[in-house]
Amino acid sequence: MPSISYRALIRMGDGGLVITIPKAWARFYQLKPGERVEVIANDELTIRPLVGQDNGKTDNKRNQQARD
Repeated sequence: MPSISYRALIRMGDGGLVITIPKAWARFYQLKPGERVEVIANDELTIRPLVGQDNGKTDNKRNQQARD
């Protein structure tokens, strides 16, 4: 059975919203500040850790070039 937690959206600047995750989840998935997660938006919103990938250790320009 999935773990459910209700979170509030927090305004960030003029154009964005952020959401926090429980500290226990971050520890369980070994997430650290600055690391990236995968966000999938379809009929549902899914957030999952990037496993076995760079996970934000390089700059955004190189990440963008890799996607092109």
